[in-house]
Amino acid sequence: MIDFDINWLAVLVVVAGSMALGFLWFGKVLFGKQWMAAIGKTEEDLKKGQSRAMTGMVILSIVQVIILAHLVRWVGATTFSDGLIAGLLAWLGFSFTTGMMNGLFAQRSATAVWIEQLYYGVLLAFGGGVLAAWA
Repeated sequence: MIDFDINWLAVLVVVAGSMALGFLWFGKVLFGKQWMAAIGKTEEDLKKGQSRAMTGMVILSIVQVIILAHLVRWVGATTFSDGLIAGLLAWLGFSFTTGMMNGLFAQRSATAVWIEQLYYGVLLAFGGGVLAAWA
């Protein structure tokens, strides 16, 4: 039987962490300049429609982290390292492969695809670790 009892505080912490990580990852601190160049956009381009994009990101992040919380629970991860492995496997099996296939068919810049996918790898690994340890 599927159990939907998850730690909502942990989910909210991971969602907030994903937003903070995204701000750093795609901002001036880490890979923002390289990513914008790789997707052919400027800061001004990305500001157009930013509130709609941010709203969508928050909603989709909540869904993503809820599903990750269930996955971590279903595999029986109860330590940070077990959750980290579960998150890495989820990333490798679903996010990374899908992102890479989409990048190949859309003929997107390898730099853009790698920057985006490594973000998700870090997010899902550490998110899985936090969710497992905090379950």
